[in-house]
Amino acid sequence: MVQNVKEQLEILADLQQIEISAARLEESLSKVDQKLARLDGELVQFSDAVETARAEVEDIRQKYKADEEEVRSISDQIAKNEARLGTIKTNKEYQAALKEIDDLKRKRSRIEEAMIETLEKIEAAEKTLAEKEEFLKQQEAEIEEQKKDIIEAASGKRDELEKLKQKAAEVAGKVEPRLYQTYNRIKQHGGGVAVAAVENAVCQVCHMNIPPQAFNELLRLDEIKICPNCQRIIYPRQNA
Repeated sequence: MVQNVKEQLEILADLQQIEISAARLEESLSKVDQKLARLDGELVQFSDAVETARAEVEDIRQKYKADEEEVRSISDQIAKNEARLGTIKTNKEYQAALKEIDDLKRKRSRIEEAMIETLEKIEAAEKTLAEKEEFLKQQEAEIEEQKKDIIEAASGKRDELEKLKQKAAEVAGKVEPRLYQTYNRIKQHGGGVAVAAVENAVCQVCHMNIPPQAFNELLRLDEIKICPNCQRIIYPRQNA
């Protein structure tokens, strides 16, 4: 028979509370890497947006350069055609040459008009790029600060967890060996909860009524009692 039942139950209740607090810290710490990875993922998205905008600017610039080269080539063709006008012998050939020059000039004009629109696109794309680069810079600073806070908080929680584990070991050392074995067995099958308070003949874990005779026996605190419903160790607790 367990000696000092009331004292042992108080120790078990204290131990359980410590272990629950430790479990919550462990669960919180298990999410640290996920939080850091999520922030890194957000930063990658912002960086990708900048690279996309930068690539768009470069594509438009290349289009402008290509048009610029074509205008230069057409201008060279026009100059050559105009230079050979004086060597043409027949009127038919002369008119054909003039038509070709006019066609080249119209083509050049269309390209030059498109180049003006391209310049406007370059200006707009560069503005968008600058905005995204500034936003990325801000996000890098903010995310770095968030990661720093998360890491610092995690460090504090690890220290707290270590203290709780040490305290749990100290408290567990005060529990009678057989009772401690029972406690661990019930905890394993009870979702981490092995001890339940009983208030007004109601188990505060499974919320089922304790039969009157069993409740009266529980109040005597002369031996360890088990909830007939959830099979957890129970102890009486008076309402405040």
